Order: sequence, then structure tokens, then C-alpha cells
Amino acid sequence: VGARLATFGSDAGHDARLLDFQPFEGGARVKAELYGKALDYELAQSGFHWGLNSLCVLLMLEALDVPLDTGLEALAQFRPLAGRGETTAVRAPGGAFTLIDESYNANPLSMAAGFRSLGVKPVTAGARRIVVLTDMLELGEQSRALHEGLAAPIEAAGLDLVHAAGPEMKRLYDVLPAARRGEWRETAAELAADAATLAGAGDIIMVKGSNGSKASLVAKALAALGASSSSDTPRGER
Repeated sequence: VGARLATFGSDAGHDARLLDFQPFEGGARVKAELYGKALDYELAQSGFHWGLNSLCVLLMLEALDVPLDTGLEALAQFRPLAGRGETTAVRAPGGAFTLIDESYNANPLSMAAGFRSLGVKPVTAGARRIVVLTDMLELGEQSRALHEGLAAPIEAAGLDLVHAAGPEMKRLYDVLPAARRGEWRETAAELAADAATLAGAGDIIMVKGSNGSKASLVAKALAALGASSSSDTPRGER
């Protein structure tokens, strides 16, 4: 039918190949190849999955005869959306913390990518990298195993604390080391009511869950704790 297949990935042989992805405050630098041409460009997104996402975008734009420079410029200016990585500085009475709102959607792969991205963000001495998780939905008979299985990427990312809501996330909560367990509530609404206890000064806290499990309630409650403004992650490392 005359269709042309284009592929992207990290392995050799793809039309668009991701070579390196280095996140920094407020974005990331990407090294890649597009049809054999070396690329080195910046994104306003710091999540690891955006490396491959950007290559998919460039392939589609190339197929539409959009100049490469136009595509790279657009990617550099495309900032995280509400519920999909939007980052906000929350100046709460107990001290300012950084909120990453990933509350719109969740599955095991995006959870692992989110944990990895959070794990490399620098925090000030004594501050923590925290996740607030609500149930991943529509996983069928594998739901228990997939929720419990999140413990491994959380451990690999070196996250400090996990707050959770929902019966499926209780399965994860129960297999976490005691030192990593924060708060658990039956519903996101109940956890949102305790938002003031979930993060402290200097912390980075990411909220992630399926839209139907109402993770957004927790994100909104955290944002409402104080005057907020768009911000990068606080500077400094452990």
C-alpha cells in the first residue's frame, strides 16, 4: 500500500536510536541518531521515557516534511502538563517542597520510569524523595503481582518513603521495608485529607496513579498547602 515503516528505540538497527539521556534541573540532554545523523538536543522534560518519546515525535515530523530544527525547537519548549509531570514549588507553612504531579495515568512501566526519574533528582541534605501512589486500574488477574512488583523499582531508585492509597496499593505497601512505609489510606480522598503530613521542607514528592483511582485529589491537596509557583527541583545533593 506504499506505507513506510519507521522504528525507534535504544538498540542498533532503529531509524531513530536513543544513545544517551541525561536529566538535569528542569529538563534533559539527549544524544541520539536519526537515520544515521547524530543529534544532541535538550528537552524541557526530565522523565527518562521522554528520550524515546522525543524520537517518536521526530520521526512523525520527518514523515510530514517538517524541518528537523523546527521539531527540535518545539521539543525544547514543550513543558510538562498538569497530571503528566508538572513540577511546582509548594511553599507550605512547614517548609517549601517540590511537587511532581503525575496523577493522570499509571501502569507498571510508567511507574518504573517515574521512580527512576525521581531517584536521580538532587535533594538537599536531610530531605527525601517521596512517592504517593494510588491504585493502577484494569490490570485483571495480574493486579496483585504487578502492584507488589513495584517494590523492586522503588528499591532500585533508592526512594526514601512511599505513601499509598487504595486496596491494590495496600499489597505493595505490605511488602515494603518498614523504614520505607509512609501513610496508607483506603482511598485517595482520605490520604488527601492528611496532605500536610506527607512532605516536609526540601522534600521532592511525586504523586502517581490511575486517573480513576483519584490520585489527582492528593496532588491538588498538596499544592493547596501553600502559595505555589512553577519551579525546578531544589538545588543541592545529599
